[in-house]
Amino acid sequence: MTSMMNLEIKKEKLGKSQIKLEVTVAKSDFDEYRQKALERLKTEVEISGFRKGKAPDKLVIEKLGETRIESEALNLTVQESTYLALAKENIIPIESPKIAIKQFSKDKDLIYTFEVSILPQVVLTDYKK
Repeated sequence: MTSMMNLEIKKEKLGKSQIKLEVTVAKSDFDEYRQKALERLKTEVEISGFRKGKAPDKLVIEKLGETRIESEALNLTVQESTYLALAKENIIPIESPKIAIKQFSKDKDLIYTFEVSILPQVVLTDYKK
């Protein structure tokens, strides 16, 4: 799933060693992560009459609530897409990214930004001069 994700990435340099990326994750990709989150949460919830992880999706959603599932899906999506965006842009951060969600709703693409610090580029001059 991770390699199949289509990301739209906008890159902006903020200073000598700061970069800001805006990442757009297609709604269809987010829907896959939502299902992945639901599968993960299924194994944690106990519903009488069913073994752990075997209850129908509808019952799990009723027990946990939409918010919990959306939150888990958002965490999974941002975590994996941030990693992919960094790899795609050949950025090696020196700290954890500062993430801000710009757009998040059921019927739209997910859009978020993150800022990272990178090692500053060192330009060597000709030492013989």
